[in-house]
Amino acid sequence: MTDFVFQAAVPKTFQLQLLSPSSNIIPGLNQGAVTQVIKVLNPQKQQLRMRIKLTYNHKGSSVQDLSEVNNFPPQAWQ
Repeated sequence: MTDFVFQAAVPKTFQLQLLSPSSNIIPGLNQGAVTQVIKVLNPQKQQLRMRIKLTYNHKGSSVQDLSEVNNFPPQAWQ
């Protein structure tokens, strides 16, 4: 996969810092990995919710996926 972009959004009561990925090319199986650090400040200790968007090119086709994640374990936000 090439031109990989990961985006995230959280409610206004949170603060989000999304660092740059280690690469924008996702290698094939057993050929390495791409990492990206996400830091979320949650001063009110509310349940963590996040909307994510992935975009990338795969075999010449552009792919976009949107999702909402709200099943983080309590130890991730308490």
